[in-house]
Amino acid sequence: PQLSEQTIFNQLIGAGLLNLAALLFFPMILEAPGALDAGSWVGFYGKTYLLTACFIFVPGVMTGIIFPSLLHFSGKLFNLPATAIGSLYSINIIGSIIGSLAAGFLMIQLFGVSKSLLLLSFLYLLTALSLMKFFHLPQRGKNFLLLLVALLLSSGATLYLDSYHTPHGTTRLLDTIEGSHATVTVVNEEGNIRMKVNSSYTIGDTFDLVRQRIEAEIPLYLHPNPQKVFFLGLGTGITAGSSLAFPIQSLTVCELLPEVIEASRTHYEPYLNGLFSDPRTKVIAEDGRSYLQAIREQYDIIIGDLFLPWKAGTGSLYTLEHFKNVKKRLRQEGLYFQWLPLYQMSTEEFRIIANTFLQVFPKASLWFATFYPHRPVLDDSTIESLILMYYAGNLGESADILQNAPINTIDFSIIEFLSPLTNQKGQSDETVWMKNEKAVSFLKLLWQQTPPSMDPYLTLLNERQKNYVSAGHQRFLYSHYRNEKLAEKADASLQEFKQKADEALVKLLFPDT
Repeated sequence: PQLSEQTIFNQLIGAGLLNLAALLFFPMILEAPGALDAGSWVGFYGKTYLLTACFIFVPGVMTGIIFPSLLHFSGKLFNLPATAIGSLYSINIIGSIIGSLAAGFLMIQLFGVSKSLLLLSFLYLLTALSLMKFFHLPQRGKNFLLLLVALLLSSGATLYLDSYHTPHGTTRLLDTIEGSHATVTVVNEEGNIRMKVNSSYTIGDTFDLVRQRIEAEIPLYLHPNPQKVFFLGLGTGITAGSSLAFPIQSLTVCELLPEVIEASRTHYEPYLNGLFSDPRTKVIAEDGRSYLQAIREQYDIIIGDLFLPWKAGTGSLYTLEHFKNVKKRLRQEGLYFQWLPLYQMSTEEFRIIANTFLQVFPKASLWFATFYPHRPVLDDSTIESLILMYYAGNLGESADILQNAPINTIDFSIIEFLSPLTNQKGQSDETVWMKNEKAVSFLKLLWQQTPPSMDPYLTLLNERQKNYVSAGHQRFLYSHYRNEKLAEKADASLQEFKQKADEALVKLLFPDT
C-alpha cells in the first residue's frame, strides 16, 4: 500500500504530541491517590506495566514508524533511491550515536529530564513544519493550523511543568538537581529543609537533626579511640558531619549519587560541621560497597546509613558477603554500626538481616536511635546516662530468637525480592512494618532472653549504670503506649522510668512531670 505524505506529516505531529502527553500525564497519574493500589503484588505490577506500556510503548511505536515511512518516500524526496536510502541510514546511525551521548552527558545536565523530553517533542513538530515545503499536502491551511496548535501546546507545557513541579502553600522549592543518576529536589517546609530522590523517598531533613547526629555520636562515644571513620552513604551529610566534632584523624564518606552530594554541599552546609571544607574529610561519589571491596585500608568505625530495603540493589547491602567484606575493613577493635529503617521493614525482613549479621558479627547489640527527636541530648552532663539508655539489648546472646531466619546472600538475595512485595503491601496496610506493637513484642522477647541484669556486656557497670539501661527500655515503652493512647500502661512505664533514672535525667526528659 502507498503511504501518503499526509500520513508522514501526521506521524510527526502524533509523535510530538504523544511524547508531550506522556511527559505531562504519566507523573500526574502515578501521584494520584490510589493510582497503583491493588489487592496483590500481581495487580500492583500489572497496573505498573500497563501504565508504562501506555505512556512509553505507544509513543515509542509512533516515533519508530517514522524512519521506515521516510525510507518509503526516499525516491520522491531525493530522486535517486539508492543514494537517498544510504543517506537516511547514515543520518540515522550518526543521530543515534550523537543522541545517546547527548542525552546522558549533555541534555540532562543542561535542561533536566523533563525539559529534555519537551525539547524532543518540539523537534518532531519543527521537523513536520520544515517538511511542509517538500510535501504536497491537500489542505495546507488546515495542516498548518494543526501544527500551530501543537506548537502552542508544547509551549504551554513548559509553563505547566514549572508550576506543577513547584510546591505550593507553605512548601518552597529550593533546588532541583537532575543528573544521569537521579533527580534530587530540595524543599523548605516551614523551615524544615527536606531532600527527596526521584520524588519517591526522602533522604533526610533538618527536622530530625538529633536522630541523624545520634547515628554518628553513639558509635564514636563507644569506641575507645576512634581515628579513622568510614560512612556508607551521605544523605544530607548531617550524620557524617557530626563525627567531625570528635578528635578523629580522617573521615571517608561514599555516596552513590553525585546529585545528593551536590545538594548536601549547597543546602545543608550550616548543619555539617564543615564536612566539605575540613581537611580530614574525603567525600567520594562511588558505590560504597564496591569501594570497600576494592581498597585495603582499614577503619576504626564503619557506619551504614538507613538503606531502604525495597529499593532496587539495596538488598546487596544486607548480604552475608557484604558483612564479611566490612569485617575485613575493620581494625582490631573496630565497630560496625548498621542502622535499620524499621518503619520500612517487616519483622521477617529484620530477622533475616539480623541473623545474617550475626553470622559475621556474633557479638552484636541492638541500639535505639529515635528517643528524643526535638531535644538536644548528648552533652558533657548527660553522655553516660543517655548513651546507656540508647542500648536496646544484646542480640548476640539472644541469637536463639533468630535461629530459624534464613541467611541473605548474593546468590540467594531474599531481601532484594521480598522487600518490594512488603513495601507494596505496606502502602495500604501499615501493620506490616516492624513498628509499634511489633517492635515492642520483639524487644520484650529480647529482654526476656537476656535481661540487663544478665547481659555480659553490662557486667562491668555498677547498679546505677544498669538502671539507666532499664530506664531506656521503659522510656521506649512509655513512648509506644502514649502513642497508642494506652494511658495506664504509659503511666506504669513512666513510674518505672522514674525509679530507675536519677532526678536530673527525669527533669531533662520529662520537664512537665
